[in-house]
Amino acid sequence: MEAPASEAQPTLQAALEGWLDRAVPGRGAPWLQRLRQAAARFLRESGLPKPKDEAWRFTPVRRITEAVWHLPRTAAPVAPPVPPHLDGLGVLRVDLVDGRFAGLDGACPEGVEVESLATMLERAPARLESLLGAVAERSPFEALNTALFEDGVFIEVAAGARIEAPIVVRHVSTGGDRLLLPRVLLHLGRGAEATVAEAWHGQGRSLVCGVSEVCLDGDAHLLHVRLQEEDPREGHEVCTLALRPGRDSRIESTVVSLGGALTRLDVQGRLLEEGAELTLDGLYYVKGAQVVDHHVVADHVAPRCTSRQRYKGIVDEAAHAVFDGVTYVRRGAQQSSGHQENRNLLLSSEAVVHTKPHLEIDADDVSASHGATVGQLEEAQLFYLLSRGIEQPTAEAILLFAFAREVLDGLPVEALRRRLEEEVLLRLPERRALEELVQ
Repeated sequence: MEAPASEAQPTLQAALEGWLDRAVPGRGAPWLQRLRQAAARFLRESGLPKPKDEAWRFTPVRRITEAVWHLPRTAAPVAPPVPPHLDGLGVLRVDLVDGRFAGLDGACPEGVEVESLATMLERAPARLESLLGAVAERSPFEALNTALFEDGVFIEVAAGARIEAPIVVRHVSTGGDRLLLPRVLLHLGRGAEATVAEAWHGQGRSLVCGVSEVCLDGDAHLLHVRLQEEDPREGHEVCTLALRPGRDSRIESTVVSLGGALTRLDVQGRLLEEGAELTLDGLYYVKGAQVVDHHVVADHVAPRCTSRQRYKGIVDEAAHAVFDGVTYVRRGAQQSSGHQENRNLLLSSEAVVHTKPHLEIDADDVSASHGATVGQLEEAQLFYLLSRGIEQPTAEAILLFAFAREVLDGLPVEALRRRLEEEVLLRLPERRALEELVQ
């Protein structure tokens, strides 16, 4: 509940204990009650992150933990008008407003089930027992969501179903200093194929603490795209994207982070069955005083699995970017292949990047590599464009777009790729001179 203006306004850290005492119960499902209790116990014991914590030392977490946030009142959500972004792209659009299910636009194709997560937990909780909370690794903000979330969306693609057009999940936050806790649970049955795009949009001041759990059965294939465009001045986001491909399954993940005053995304990829594959691509473009932090994990537990991380960043003005990528290869995960790459362009003397790709390998039959670069636009490329009569601002914009486009070119769904390119173009200088590049 939002506190009346006359009452003292506790910070997130101060309000946490009271919120946990009033945590949403298990809705009659003992397994859910145990899940929530374990999350609350973890939070009470570990607390929220502190600036000296290794995983947060480059990110100003006090902007979140020492700020005032309110849990939203329970009300029927109504989707506010927002820019079109990914609208009209897919076979189906799901709206979540301030963390709550707000309805569908379009009809579910054959083999696809979409339902409010709250409704599923009331009517058929047993169907979710093996999925909810089974993919995401425990961390403070994941635990906060698990203990307190009320709603979200459950999407299931039946075994053997092949859905060609994207399913779009649109998250909308309406500001009001709210703490929002959306939960997405996505399951693909054996041999299923689908494309799911999550678009996160913000209007005004909010803290979005979302968790998306993705689980694939054997021989399935998912293309998952995440576009983040929270309010660049007042939007705050600390989210988890947890990915678990099954045996001989493949998940291709592309993250595009453009908005938010402070954004932290934990991408957790777990390879627990033989033959699983993970492709983890990302693009971030921040300016002004924005802070963006991506922590990306590929955890090889089973043998003969493959992962690739490729994140690229453009950092301008006084913005600050963090990339921490790790590939774990556990003992027994022989014949694994894990590769990482992080490349960054700094466009200002005030821009800052902290990058840390690394490997932790406990097996001997492994192919692995990692690398990072931080630099400016290449002078030789810029000189070539200038020599062709292109003005310098346009030439610089061309090189920036080409740098960003390398991440998006791998998307096999053309309409989705073009829409993401348009979102990047909107942020580039000399946009009009570049529009022909995406025609």
